[in-house]
Amino acid sequence: MKPFALFAALFSACALFAAPPPSAGDLPKRLLEKNPEFVPFSADPEPYAGKLPPEPSGCADFEIELPKSSGSAVAAADFGFLPDNPDCAAALNRALAHCRKIGASRLELAPGTYRCFVSDGVEMDSLRDLLVDGKGATLVFRRTDGKPNFSIKNCLRVKIRDLKIDWDWETDPLGAFVRVVGKHADKNADSYIDVEFVGFARYPLYGKPMPVKVMTLMDENCEGISNERGSAYFGTGDGHYGTKSEWLSPNRARIYPGVAPVGLPRPEDYPSEYSKKKNFWVSGRALVGRTYRIMHQYYGKNAFEISDSRHLTFENIDVYSCRGMGFLVKGGTSHWQALNVSFVPRGGRPCSTTADVVHCTSNGGFAKLVGLRATLNQDDIFNFHDKAAFGKFDSPDAFKFLNMGGARYIDAAPGDEVEIFNADYTPANFRAKILSVDGNAARLDSPFGGGADGKGYILQKASHRTRNILIKDCVFKNHAGRGIMQSSDATIENCRFENGISIPLRFQRAFSIRNWAEGYGCRNVVVRGCEFSDAKINSGLYGVYHEIFAGSRRTDGAGGFDKSATASDILIEKCRFKNMLAMSLYSNFAKNVTFRDNKIEVSDSPAAKSYAGCALFENSENVAFVNNAVCARNPEAIGAFICDTQNAVVAGNSAKKAD
Repeated sequence: MKPFALFAALFSACALFAAPPPSAGDLPKRLLEKNPEFVPFSADPEPYAGKLPPEPSGCADFEIELPKSSGSAVAAADFGFLPDNPDCAAALNRALAHCRKIGASRLELAPGTYRCFVSDGVEMDSLRDLLVDGKGATLVFRRTDGKPNFSIKNCLRVKIRDLKIDWDWETDPLGAFVRVVGKHADKNADSYIDVEFVGFARYPLYGKPMPVKVMTLMDENCEGISNERGSAYFGTGDGHYGTKSEWLSPNRARIYPGVAPVGLPRPEDYPSEYSKKKNFWVSGRALVGRTYRIMHQYYGKNAFEISDSRHLTFENIDVYSCRGMGFLVKGGTSHWQALNVSFVPRGGRPCSTTADVVHCTSNGGFAKLVGLRATLNQDDIFNFHDKAAFGKFDSPDAFKFLNMGGARYIDAAPGDEVEIFNADYTPANFRAKILSVDGNAARLDSPFGGGADGKGYILQKASHRTRNILIKDCVFKNHAGRGIMQSSDATIENCRFENGISIPLRFQRAFSIRNWAEGYGCRNVVVRGCEFSDAKINSGLYGVYHEIFAGSRRTDGAGGFDKSATASDILIEKCRFKNMLAMSLYSNFAKNVTFRDNKIEVSDSPAAKSYAGCALFENSENVAFVNNAVCARNPEAIGAFICDTQNAVVAGNSAKKAD
């Protein structure tokens, strides 16, 4: 084991166990083979007041400029924005074009419900100093094209407020609650699951091809997602139909998990979605009599898609549902805020967003989420990152993209400044500009001297850096995905993460050779005063289940990490964790991580891992777990595991028996 400092004189009665403690029972074999050190906590330790890793500052406050009120007001109704018009998106586009032409400062909607069923969506392009006042109007969207509900680009100082957004569930539902009424599992023939649509005598899609992209077990009252069986995925892209299904009656269908639909578009990029093994396994695990959520849609459309804009405000907006993501923010966008925005379904519907709530990629950052609420989303609650791509050099100035999605994945374009990394993400110390892009080949303005490495290289845009993120007073409840920070200078404060089935927070650089790569790494992050309750973690990383992760994640399972710039300078303090089932903190290939002054209540559920409430430091440097208070049924099993880590401080932590 590599050397590390424990500052043993300050540990009170702490000692290192020679044999694995009871909490090691659920650790993965690969970790047990390394014989990690274990530092147990005591009942009444002396508080630690010694040296800690450098303390990060997080995100400094910044200003979002509001529209400058200098022009006239425009009424959307004058352009056909009326309840009896099925194409109110086109009416709004006419009104917005008029606002742009005359330099209006306010566009006023009116209370009521307005259908947006025909046109491509609302397009807000090149607007300056405009307030869109929804006045409580509800916009209901439905269409087949791939454009978002609101496309916002090249805008400056625009505010949208007091608006409600929904999807047309009566005609085109995004998903449904279904009850499993039968199943057939056969290794030698197609297996299937029979379902009944809850609350429907005749389902709106009856008689039509029905997309089935995800199938997830719900808890007993359908308020949250269960972790008993996990989710079955059949492709997430837009425009395909997932797995095969057929109608049995107006409110019953037969689903063939992992069987390609005949004569319908299917996810060619993910051939693993279809197999005999998956068909038999998913069908056999289905629980007859239990309620599941099936999703007809996943990625695509989006409520707000923002690019190349600055100083945007979204305030008092309720998104009852949307197809795709809530916010997709990209390009040169910077300085935007969502204030009191909610993504909460109504009327007993199964989802709010069919994908991420907030997805912010390769842009200028400076984002505020204040008072945001989200529940029953389908994917991540937020993900801030910068995209990268894998490839090789055909010649010193010609980079060939080999990752899925190719040059299109990072929107490579002439003029982009790029940075080259080795395959393990260590810097190759080379920057250049793209001169041209031809298919999946990019010509650079200077030659790369690193040679034709057989392992290839990672190309990252240096033009945009997503950083400066403030997330405050938000509530994420019954969420399917994670909160992911793969950018720098962030503060997450006074937020609640409740009853999710995935890891609440990840601070990471995540990448794979084939599929996708995200992040310049994560640095300078503060998490303070948050509450994490009832996290039903249904999967881990490297065999370890945990609530907070800091480090590097290779999604293709390969090794070869560099911790110098993956996750560093991270502080988690004064938080409360309730009914914890997993590790409180897992640090792997991270540096300068501090977890202090937190309160942890370990669950007594049989689902709790043996190491629930503990911490794990692996392949890390300058880390600290100090002055935390843990209540557990077996306090003698609580402590910190340390493996291949340098300079770890574990002190002042108490572990007491739960009442």
